[in-house]
Amino acid sequence: RILNLVRTASGWVAAGHARQPLGRVVARAASEVRAAASAAGLPTDNVMVKQGLSWGGDAVVRLLQRDVPSYIERKVLPKVPPEAQELTVLIQAKVDLVAELRWVILDGELRGRGWVTNGKARLGCVASKAGYKNEATCRDALARSGLIKDRASRVRLEESLRGKVEQVLAEAVSDAGGEVPQFLRVDLLLDKQGRAWLGERESWGADLIKNQDNPSGRTNPTRSEVAKAMVDRALSSL
Repeated sequence: RILNLVRTASGWVAAGHARQPLGRVVARAASEVRAAASAAGLPTDNVMVKQGLSWGGDAVVRLLQRDVPSYIERKVLPKVPPEAQELTVLIQAKVDLVAELRWVILDGELRGRGWVTNGKARLGCVASKAGYKNEATCRDALARSGLIKDRASRVRLEESLRGKVEQVLAEAVSDAGGEVPQFLRVDLLLDKQGRAWLGERESWGADLIKNQDNPSGRTNPTRSEVAKAMVDRALSSL
């Protein structure tokens, strides 16, 4: 559930629910996430809370459902800069994650892809403290979970997810009024059943992905390609 919070003279309220106590609105949203997670066969013991205006997992926390309202009211909102009048907070079901596939798109073309996964954050701690699992560790996790056996099966798994990435791209184009994002990265979370869940779609803040056939080599696309694409698009609008 996405909560759009607005600062007022009397404190923070949830957009569309200004007459209701914020804690009650947050608690209801967390309960709805838990119910949806249960229906989808996902873990229901805790949820992920993601704060807007954040970067690199520094404001992503794993919490018990009952702790979400107090966390937002006592830990998040007091630290919001006074210049910010609005804040978006995402309450998300926690996926029983095996590995995360990240796929880069440049000018509407699917390019490099690779496996990079956050570690499991301790309850109540930000995700950035859990570190990352690299490509090799992710492949091992996929193999232990029975999702792949060798390179060929890994490539088949990745290609089976191409349609989902294209779907997310189409949604991004629609959200932008028909304009194709110049740079986009789509992150898919794979659970132990092999189901793919959208982690996020990220634009200019997203890291590039190294060519997985040559992990020590250049990214795909390269930084110079992205820079040239940016300059070309800017010049075309002059």
